[in-house]
Amino acid sequence: MTNQLMDVVVSGGNEYRIASQIYLPKRRSKRWRHITKVPPSEWQPLFGSTLCGRRYSAMWEITDGKLFLKHLDGCYQLKSDEPLFAEWVTSQLRVVDTEGWFCSPDSTFEREFLLSVVRGIVAPNVVVA
Repeated sequence: MTNQLMDVVVSGGNEYRIASQIYLPKRRSKRWRHITKVPPSEWQPLFGSTLCGRRYSAMWEITDGKLFLKHLDGCYQLKSDEPLFAEWVTSQLRVVDTEGWFCSPDSTFEREFLLSVVRGIVAPNVVVA
């Protein structure tokens, strides 16, 4: 598999990369109304390449123990500048402290964290390596 573009998460003023994927809300959910599709002619070339199989990247933010979707690039965008509370996310996220933008499922990093998110609420992190 080709290395993939990682999403970004901001927490405590620090920027990290997410080596696991967070999906957008289901299209039939009430949260989908805050997202709009962007025509391919308006995408940056990266989002049409194999380096970005989802065709979008996201910026997330952790504020007061909650996960928010802050920005989308590529085939989707948020309809407003207001961050969207990610209540649809229940997952364990692999967050890495790296300057790189791309990773594969078997990539290793000097320092990484596991964040448990349940319905958008973030549990305290655990240092893995």
